[in-house]
Amino acid sequence: MKLLILDILQSNKYNYVSGEDISKTLGVTRAAIWKYIKSLQEEGYVIESSPRKGYKLTFAPSKLSIDKLTSNLSENTLVKKILYFDTIESTNDYCKKNSENIQNGTIVLTDHQLKGRGRFDRNWFSPKGKGIYCSIYLKPELSPYEISKITSITCAAIIEVLHSYNIDAKVKWPNDIYINNKKIGGILTEMKGDMDRINYLIIGFGLNVNQESFEFPEEISSIATSLKTVYNKDFNRELLLTDILNKLENFYNNFSENFNFEYPLRVLRNNSYVINKSVTLIKGKELIQGKVINLGENGELIIERNGKTESVFSGEISLKINS
Repeated sequence: MKLLILDILQSNKYNYVSGEDISKTLGVTRAAIWKYIKSLQEEGYVIESSPRKGYKLTFAPSKLSIDKLTSNLSENTLVKKILYFDTIESTNDYCKKNSENIQNGTIVLTDHQLKGRGRFDRNWFSPKGKGIYCSIYLKPELSPYEISKITSITCAAIIEVLHSYNIDAKVKWPNDIYINNKKIGGILTEMKGDMDRINYLIIGFGLNVNQESFEFPEEISSIATSLKTVYNKDFNRELLLTDILNKLENFYNNFSENFNFEYPLRVLRNNSYVINKSVTLIKGKELIQGKVINLGENGELIIERNGKTESVFSGEISLKINS
């Protein structure tokens, strides 16, 4: 009910809506409406009230609405539970530290990460109320050798959703999302297991959504961007996250149940940031010069150097595109 009242106020933003009209529309008493209004105010919404005019929403906080997400994801079979933190060190680290107590299918969300990180423990800029910072805790019946495909599937799901918003996003293999030659997102997949089974799997992803260009630290301002910076408008984070999780549910279920990787792989190949480009691969202390030919059937990078082709798999290399 609270969400329905909020939707009415948001659709009439900066205008008063009478309590009587809300009461008739939703079929509840005006006393009940007042109770929900007070609850919304406690969550940070600024709602003016007038005995003669009704209620007017003048400010909505930028934090994620868990009520909206819960409602939007009610039919998502991947998401069993949502844990939300206003501020946390790292959503992936929270899952790892609490792995014995977290339910399979738990989504850990935050509006602000203090120690967000990407591959190789690189810092991930996570300003409050601006991006999507999410980890999914799962216990799949998969071989550990399939984990790199989970990263690929997550990339493909994000790309498909961004394209549905008419956003021309690309994948910089193996786990980065790019727009206009700059990074807007990344995936960090971590697991614990042995040779033939997975104890748990954590799919973490971050997406720069509503950051202003001047908010990025100087050291990453030349290589990072956000949807708002590129398209000069705010994006609804709840809706964007809902769409990503629903698309990921579809890809993940098809893969875990039927080992169907063909379509996500096609998405990655068609939207690769590196195919047909000369690159420098960093393998430990070794630098390898070559040209990316394609992605293999398992999502691995196929490069050509010295007239020969070779495969490079996730987790073994870092990649830098030559200028």
